[in-house]
Amino acid sequence: MATVPEDQKAKNVEALETALKVAAVSGKQSIMDSGTFPLAKIATVPGNWYCGIECQRCSRTTPICRDFAEGKIPQPFSGSGFVKTECHYCSKPIKAKSNQILSFQWS
Repeated sequence: MATVPEDQKAKNVEALETALKVAAVSGKQSIMDSGTFPLAKIATVPGNWYCGIECQRCSRTTPICRDFAEGKIPQPFSGSGFVKTECHYCSKPIKAKSNQILSFQWS
């Protein structure tokens, strides 16, 4: 399996955030078609909203991108795509379907 460069992972995060900006305006889910999107780890700020996925190892929610709808779309993505990243807490590689991405507020 080829290693994805960090700059591409960062671009994938930006693409998700752009889709969420559109979803925030329309109030509808963003569709993540097929494929797997490797994502860079992101910096977080307490009080901000993020989209995240649950780590199967430590059961904590890892932020994957900012949620510009600020929780108004609890399940912001649909479709058959996947995202993968490292857990924010235990660093285990994790992968989730688009419909497993949830919105939450970082504390």
